[in-house]
Amino acid sequence: MKDINLMPEEAKAAPAPKARNLKKGSIPVKAVVIAVAALVFVLGSILSPKIYVKALESHTAALQAEVESDKYTEVKNINQQIAAIQSNISGKKEVIDSITANPLLTTDIINFAQQSVPKGVTIDSLQCGDKSLSISGVAKDSTAVAEYISNLTRINAFADYTSKAAFSYDKANVKLAFKIELSQTNQGV
Repeated sequence: MKDINLMPEEAKAAPAPKARNLKKGSIPVKAVVIAVAALVFVLGSILSPKIYVKALESHTAALQAEVESDKYTEVKNINQQIAAIQSNISGKKEVIDSITANPLLTTDIINFAQQSVPKGVTIDSLQCGDKSLSISGVAKDSTAVAEYISNLTRINAFADYTSKAAFSYDKANVKLAFKIELSQTNQGV
């Protein structure tokens, strides 16, 4: 065993641990490793989106070249035909919509005009236009034609129509030829 009294002298005699010898201007290895790792991370985060975009652009160019190849010409022709058919259908839909928007159907107008005919009046022709109706026929006298016009104007369907009548009299047959034109004055109900 050692003498306890001698310890302090031994401790005094033993050399003290040396402090690290750092030269001024030298960089520790840890700092270099951290700096390199940070540089790699920053460069990676900057360059990786650019590399990804370049890869997508090359993929897009390859797909574009594939689509423009000859094997897709039939698909292009069919797409053009479909577009032509759709434009044709849209034109027909417009006609159907305009007919649907018309509150009074042509057949209803013709039925109203025929049901209003009094005795002694014969209708020869009935023409229905967009906003007009032309009726021509033969009557036994002008009173029957006046009654017919009165019957037409009593019907709610012709409430917003104005009437104009023309007569011609044939003495040999004792018949009165007439032509009544009804025209719509405004957009009715």
